[in-house]
Order: sequence, then structure tokens, then C-alpha cells
Amino acid sequence: MYRSSMTQLSRCVLRRYSSGSTVKTVETAVVERSLNKITLLGRVGRDAEMKGTDSNPMALFSLATSETFRIKKDEEDELRQRTSWHRVNVFKPGLRDAVYSYCKKGSRVLVFGRLNYSEYYNDSDQKITTTNIVADDVIFVGGGSSVTELTKEDLVSEPIEHV
Repeated sequence: MYRSSMTQLSRCVLRRYSSGSTVKTVETAVVERSLNKITLLGRVGRDAEMKGTDSNPMALFSLATSETFRIKKDEEDELRQRTSWHRVNVFKPGLRDAVYSYCKKGSRVLVFGRLNYSEYYNDSDQKITTTNIVADDVIFVGGGSSVTELTKEDLVSEPIEHV
């Protein structure tokens, strides 16, 4: 059922009439569906700032996400953490103003959006490629800038007891 409804949604029928004759050709072209979605949960690296032009303003902030992993070192597990930085742009008027007002360094936020790649040439005529997140929604998750210290035991899940 799902496949047939998706096939119906993704097909586009094109009708083409030959010039000077009554023969008509029907072609079916498959239109591919694609998805560009990203979800990030992290801490704001600096206060949001307004950039852009008067006709196209945007709020901009950096977001740090980190992953924790284990490395086997001398027969002992060592916990390591890798931090990635993301540049987040907010164009939606209501959301843009809220982000500019409340998005402060250290705040924990959840960002829903899409990836955007762009290119420009710098003063030395070098081509620069950037990757940005264009936010569709930003949710303020926690208070202040307090960072919780995690221990090795915190990262190991314990079995759940059933009653």
C-alpha cells in the first residue's frame, strides 16, 4: 500500500503532442524525492548576532556538539570526547528575533533545520566553501551554562528492573 501510494505521488505524467500530426505520446517521468534534514543538540558557542541586509536579516550563532567514545589504551578503556562546531543561520522572522534575544553563550539548544552549502571568493581570489545549518526551529532545552561532568559509570547503561 505504502509503495503504490508513493509511486503515485512521485510520478508525473507528461503529455507531448507532435506538431502537424494527431499522434500523441505519453511519457512517464519519475520525480525523485529527497530529504535534507538535520537535528543538533548542543551548547551555544557565542551570543547570537544579527547579520545580513535590511531586506534579508538573519540571526547567526555557533553551536558545539560533542561525541564521547572509548579507546582501548594499555588494556584499559579511556574515554575521549570530540567536539564539532556548527554555524547556524536563522531567517524566519519570529524565530530570528527570539534567537537573537535569548540565545546566549552556554545555552543548551535543540536545532531542527537543513544543510546549506555555499561558495564565495575571498580577497585573494581563493574559492571558499562553507557549510551552514539553516534553522527551521530552535528549542531552548536547559538553563544556564552549567556543564555536567560525566563519569565513566554515567556512560555505561545499567539493566532496567521490571516489576
